Amino acid sequence: MSINIDLKYISLIGSRLSKFSRKKDYLYNCRCPLCGDSKKNLNKARGFFYRKKGGLFYKCHNCGVGTSFSNFLKQIDVELHKKYIMERFKSGDTGFSNYKKPEFKFSPPVFKTQLKSKFLVSIDSLGEDHLAKKYLIGRKLPNLTDFYFTAEWGNYIEDILPGEYPSLDKTQPRIIIPFYDKDKRLTHLQGRAISNAVYNKRYITIKIVEEVPKVFGLDKVDFSKTVYVVEGPFDSLFLDNCIAMGGGDCEQLNKIVSPDKGVVVMDNEPRNTDTIKRMNRYIDMGYPICIWPEKIKEKDINDIFLSGMNTVKIMDLINKNTHKNMSAKFKLRSWKKC
Repeated sequence: MSINIDLKYISLIGSRLSKFSRKKDYLYNCRCPLCGDSKKNLNKARGFFYRKKGGLFYKCHNCGVGTSFSNFLKQIDVELHKKYIMERFKSGDTGFSNYKKPEFKFSPPVFKTQLKSKFLVSIDSLGEDHLAKKYLIGRKLPNLTDFYFTAEWGNYIEDILPGEYPSLDKTQPRIIIPFYDKDKRLTHLQGRAISNAVYNKRYITIKIVEEVPKVFGLDKVDFSKTVYVVEGPFDSLFLDNCIAMGGGDCEQLNKIVSPDKGVVVMDNEPRNTDTIKRMNRYIDMGYPICIWPEKIKEKDINDIFLSGMNTVKIMDLINKNTHKNMSAKFKLRSWKKC
């Protein structure tokens, strides 16, 4: 089985991974070597190897990268990866030996749940003095009908996904941000804490459908036009034809929109090493990217809007500061401060 070969090679590469440890059978942990993990806390280790479909899979909960052990190994040590591939080839685990043409059977995806619950109410139905509604109004979001509220976060998730997330705080109040696919079917739920001071995790995302990119706004954009790609759902509401990547996994974007149809607009964080790495990766993938001018001090699009700049001016600012390929690389090198 390929799992035995994966286990052999993870033992070989493990000594070179910072904070590498075996948690239990088929579960290993390390600091992510792809994004560098936390720069503030060197003890944080958010990269995990776990068993999936007969082999090991790698996932980083900092940068969002998810890939097979083979692809991970290839990025860390090309020569060792060649030996790994040869060993799998010899064992017949790769499908090269005794190859049989696969049969492709396409079935519509099964969606496990719907949004409705006795623990959920629309933001519109709340009183004007309700903390959740006041927060969203304070952010000057153009449309509140996209959002909901639950006073019992854990109980709400248990109601729609029984037994799947038992560790959630049962009575924690959160704003609910639903993610839909192009066919307007629910794929993810994001719970946003109202008070940053009370809860350590500002955002918690619940997966409804497996193997679907975490992207907000797919149900509303016109893919025949230029699609703007931002980080946060709130920011996406202030731009024309815009989606938000709900995680840091850059590789997912080319499944959504091609480089000739997309423009990436990251947050204005020149001192954030993770932001810089992702911007570099998007440029390498061929996407045009906005490099914010020095005069902009606000962190994100929502903050820029709150500073007094309307949507038309923000769109114009983005288009005038969008670069591609070597021009983008040059601008990014002079813009970053880390």
